[in-house]
Amino acid sequence: TPDRYVNLNDYLPRDSFDYIFDGVPTLLYPKDGYTEKAYAILKEVPHIKVWKKNEIPEKYIYGSNPRIGDLFVMPDIGTYLDFRPESRPRLAATHGYDNFAPEMEAIFYAAGPSFRQHVELPVMANVNLYQIIARLLDIKPAPNDGDSLVVNALFR
Repeated sequence: TPDRYVNLNDYLPRDSFDYIFDGVPTLLYPKDGYTEKAYAILKEVPHIKVWKKNEIPEKYIYGSNPRIGDLFVMPDIGTYLDFRPESRPRLAATHGYDNFAPEMEAIFYAAGPSFRQHVELPVMANVNLYQIIARLLDIKPAPNDGDSLVVNALFR
């Protein structure tokens, strides 16, 4: 709904950033000297949460990657977030919200000769899919944030 639309352009000057990856989550790369000011402004914006790179909750598995922006912005579930020159509500759907929120839970089924039968895991992070696919293709995965203990529990 329009009341759950946040355009960061309404709060921040777009030219104060070297790069912006908008979407869910939004990653901001402020120009030198602008991080603290942008952070303070974003803390006051409704329907979002913002963290500095070193504050990102571990559950998101983002904070240690060198490609992550200095500011990490996560909208509340149901809020559409972007950073566009025009400020008109975009009524759209997207993905990338907090995958530990009950509203975002999905089902993952795996079947076939490589998988153990009747294995149930309470929650599995999406980053594990890369390791699962690499194992099925019998290729060595590049370094990643997946949990090999979780992946190993699925396989025979």
